[in-house]
Amino acid sequence: MMKKIKRSVAGVVVVSMLMGSNVATFAAYNSQMNKINEYKKVSNDRKKKLEAINRSLRDEVFNKNNQLHNQDAEIEEYKKSVEDYRKKVKNLIQEIEKIERTDPPSKPKQVSRGEVRKSNVQRYEVTAFTAGVESTGKRPGDPGYGVTASGEMVQEGVTIACPKHIPFGTRMKIENVGYRVCSDRGSDITSGRLDVYMDSLSAAQSFGRQSLLVEIVE
Repeated sequence: MMKKIKRSVAGVVVVSMLMGSNVATFAAYNSQMNKINEYKKVSNDRKKKLEAINRSLRDEVFNKNNQLHNQDAEIEEYKKSVEDYRKKVKNLIQEIEKIERTDPPSKPKQVSRGEVRKSNVQRYEVTAFTAGVESTGKRPGDPGYGVTASGEMVQEGVTIACPKHIPFGTRMKIENVGYRVCSDRGSDITSGRLDVYMDSLSAAQSFGRQSLLVEIVE
């Protein structure tokens, strides 16, 4: 009887030991499984984040490509517009040249005595004068000092003495001098001669006598 009891106790001890070992193994297994599940969760979270980043990058690339495509289309449209304008300008130039080649020259206008052809260009002998005694024989304070034959006061950059056949008020363009207005006469200013007014005697003397092309403008 005692032997049977001892064997039973020994069996219980063995079973208890086996059960304890299984519990420890199960606990270790559960711990490992929990770690594996945690790793999977972290991995899935990272995977989702990467997928979200990839989608965002794909969308951004897609949008940039659309923008570039639209810009390319705008550039092409601009190039077409520039080319159209160039063609229009070229056609206008050709039309103008065609008109200039085919349009007959205008007949010279017949003018009566005292009138001047506005398009007349010829060479004049041009000198310079002042309002002083060296040119007019008058001094400041003398009656008529600085007054032109037209009744206007002399003005540098404006006044010029012209031959009698050129009416007062005629505007003239003088080579290397500029525009002047006929408003004075002179005993020495005959046909083919002009006298330009200057304030400075030294400037007038320096100007001297020059042969210049003169165009009667109006």
